[in-house]
Amino acid sequence: VVDGLPFADDKKKYILDTLDPILEEMVSDVLTEVPPQPLDYMISWLRKRSGLSSVHDQQSLQARNKALKQELKQIKSSIAEVGNAIKADDKGDEEEEEEDDD
Repeated sequence: VVDGLPFADDKKKYILDTLDPILEEMVSDVLTEVPPQPLDYMISWLRKRSGLSSVHDQQSLQARNKALKQELKQIKSSIAEVGNAIKADDKGDEEEEEEDDD
């Protein structure tokens, strides 16, 4: 499988011992299922194998995107409030300085 590949022996061993078994199983499953979107199937397969599928499958990308946009909106609002509070505090400090000058 790795004969003739331009990799060092330790990389070839890694391919044979670590990658090859995983890839063979995944390719076998892809060929068994013959999904219309093989890339999506492989990503899902890898997630399931890594234990991440339950979290990622429950929330579609659109739902995740919507949630992130809402979170960003809230953060921007908080930043604006802090900015306004700082401006008001600075204005109050300036007025106090002017009163002290009188």
